Amino acid sequence: MNDAQIRRAAEEGKVLMAREQAKKLVAEGKAMLERDLRGGLLKLRQAQAFDPDYPDLEDEIFLREDAIEKLDSLLDYIVVLLKDRKDYQACQLLKDLPANYIITDRAQMVSDLTSRIARAEGLVEEARGLPKSGGSPALKILEEALGLVPDYPGLQEEVAAVRGAYSRYQVYLESLEAAIREKNFAKAAELLKAFREVYQNDSNISRFEVAIQNRKKDMRGRENLIKNLRTISMAAAVLGVVGGGYFGYETWVLSDAGKEWDKVTRLLAEKKYAEVQTGGGVVITKLAKVRLFGGERKDEILTKLNQILQSETVKQGAVGRVMTDGAYVPVGDVSKVNSVKALMAEGASLSTAADYAGAISKFEEGLAQAGGLEASLAGKYGDELKTSLRAAQEAAVQQKIEESRSLKSAGDFNGAVAKLNESSQMAAQYGLSAEVTGQAREGAYQEIEQGRYRDMVGAGDKKLAGGRFAEAISAYEQALAFAQEKNLGVSQTAKVRESITQAKVGILAGKGDDFAKRSRWADAINSYGSAIKLHEESGLKKDLPLYRQTVDSLAKARRVAALDELRNGEREGQKFMAAAEWAKAKKTYDRQLALIDQGAYAADPEFTAFRKNAVARQAEVDEKLYLADKKDYLLGRHRALFKQAFGLGGDVAMLDPTVVLLSSAGDTLKYSLSASSFEGSGGGGVYTLYELTYAFNRKNGGWVLLDKKSGRKTSGGR
Repeated sequence: MNDAQIRRAAEEGKVLMAREQAKKLVAEGKAMLERDLRGGLLKLRQAQAFDPDYPDLEDEIFLREDAIEKLDSLLDYIVVLLKDRKDYQACQLLKDLPANYIITDRAQMVSDLTSRIARAEGLVEEARGLPKSGGSPALKILEEALGLVPDYPGLQEEVAAVRGAYSRYQVYLESLEAAIREKNFAKAAELLKAFREVYQNDSNISRFEVAIQNRKKDMRGRENLIKNLRTISMAAAVLGVVGGGYFGYETWVLSDAGKEWDKVTRLLAEKKYAEVQTGGGVVITKLAKVRLFGGERKDEILTKLNQILQSETVKQGAVGRVMTDGAYVPVGDVSKVNSVKALMAEGASLSTAADYAGAISKFEEGLAQAGGLEASLAGKYGDELKTSLRAAQEAAVQQKIEESRSLKSAGDFNGAVAKLNESSQMAAQYGLSAEVTGQAREGAYQEIEQGRYRDMVGAGDKKLAGGRFAEAISAYEQALAFAQEKNLGVSQTAKVRESITQAKVGILAGKGDDFAKRSRWADAINSYGSAIKLHEESGLKKDLPLYRQTVDSLAKARRVAALDELRNGEREGQKFMAAAEWAKAKKTYDRQLALIDQGAYAADPEFTAFRKNAVARQAEVDEKLYLADKKDYLLGRHRALFKQAFGLGGDVAMLDPTVVLLSSAGDTLKYSLSASSFEGSGGGGVYTLYELTYAFNRKNGGWVLLDKKSGRKTSGGR
């Protein structure tokens, strides 16, 4: 090979290696796209850097970039939703994002949002089971749920409806209390009837009934007292002390009740709810003695006191229960609740830091403590902790799977399998169902086996590129057997089979090269032809270097074989000419010309030289055949010619007829036709020698007798 051919071969080798490297990166990229969209795209871009013309790669990169751009826009929208506290919508969109679109802490974000939504759902369900008015905590619970998830579907409308109902409830209460204060018992009874129809089980119904009855009694008692006072006053007007003394008495009682009321409000501020109830009873007892004077102040205190005593906070607080996270719990459980909440927060923080083992420990500890709370709280925190615990357990298993994938990518397949086994044991330990992590583990196992398969294929590719075709076939067949054994369902077996075919083509082409080195051109042509036929029938691309090289080798072999055939033909023609076997020589040179004119090398200088020689030889042979033909003509008619020229009788036998070419210059051929006859018998006789000289005209094909001679010779016997 000359320098240019060496450089061209080197460049073709570089192109081939770049294509193979790109092919490997494309395969890795497509596999990675299934679990990491950005990582897979990076692999595809690396492949494009190696081979910018790789088939369909630019379109593939465009599609993936477009997908990432759309997903990035969706993620930006999710961020906006989170800023606007549209947590429910954001959570749904986060869940809908494809798994291969990797977002830092997505699992934790979804877990936190899901936990918050679950908590809100629990509160909504709890509130819906409660009355929507009065002292019912339904509104407060719904408002807490709205604070957790402001965009929870339908919750804002439900809160507004409950607020409206609560407002109407307050209007009823205020109207009833006003009617009672104004002593309009008919209106109070009418309002109470309507109130009872709307709020059938409300605790205020009995309170208002009692209040109306008490006010009526007070009215009657006050009327009787006034009558008595009037009688006493008229009987003892001179004393002038009764009315003023009673007024002073009620004023003192009202003042004393006011002090007790102030004490109640102070106890309420100090959250001493049992003492509030006791003090409230004292206030009511004292105010019962105020019958004639100070009615408005009495009614004011009683109204406020009744609201306090009927409040859920006081009722629950009096029996040692306080409000915590929307529910009343025993005071002794508050520290337990705080401990559980602290463990939940620590677990969430550890999950965010990807310390899933630590998070699991915290969630399990919190779950154990939550079991010691009363049923409602145990259920509430237990559900939240179970959700968080499950998310952490799934993440821990997934973390092992990702570690396995990293080891697999680094080529450490044994380490990758070990990590997967750890993930399986962990999943079993946590009691996770196959639907949760089994598919991911199975996919990872498949990736590892596919990685091994790709390595086997890669080994075959290296051997193929290095011209070690038999070894390449062995490596490819091992890879295919491995894929079948592992039931990988890989999509590239067709490509491997193509590579096997390429290797077989290489083997055939190599045999052709061996035959060519030994000048066994027919065998070389057969091997090269078989290689090309196999390549084309297998549908392999014709731009592969090995195919082009084999086509070139076949063409060279055919040319050299044709030259050898011409050389052999020339030697054969010369042999026939030397033996004056002109017909055989003509046939040989006709074949030489046909081989050249009907072949692919008519314009080739070496073939042109052979043709020129063959034409010259053919002309020479044609002339010899032409002359021989005329000689044969004379020999064939010699008897008739001699009889005609010499008037011989039909019984004269012509002996030893001979034709000799005298000259062939110009358009005239001159031949001498001679023969002899014998007359006599026994021991002697006479020989007569006859000779004719003919001329043949090449142009008109006519014969002319130029001369005739004869002579006699006596012989003593034959």
